[in-house]
Amino acid sequence: MSANFHISCSSDVMMVSIDPHWDHQQYSNKLAEAMLQHSEKFTDTAWAVIDDIRNWPVKSPQEIEQCTEVASQMLNMGMTNCAICVEDLAVSKWMMKKIVSPKVNMRFFATIDECKAWLSEQGFDTEFGHPTTTTNDVS
Repeated sequence: MSANFHISCSSDVMMVSIDPHWDHQQYSNKLAEAMLQHSEKFTDTAWAVIDDIRNWPVKSPQEIEQCTEVASQMLNMGMTNCAICVEDLAVSKWMMKKIVSPKVNMRFFATIDECKAWLSEQGFDTEFGHPTTTTNDVS
């Protein structure tokens, strides 16, 4: 079985997605490291994230703490906007509001296309190539 996370970047947007059945407990550290590494590409400009969390189950308190730290570091690296692609679950929205600083302009959407449309309206480049990071092949 393949269980991967994917990161694609435009000139000022990082898009993160995970496959169904991804082992978040085993690989969340690798995802955090990859997101911070890709964030370094944007340090000269305001930038945004599309975070597709539809396949990520509710996070444990430890995962919320780790994600909050990563989001804080990304804010310090210039992240200004965050478009969250999520099923309409109140707990997922609550969780992301705990993780992402109120200084970040964050919105929730049902599809990636809606995330891209909103960020395009904000002046961000939402033309992505192929994912630049795919990791965690699990058999």
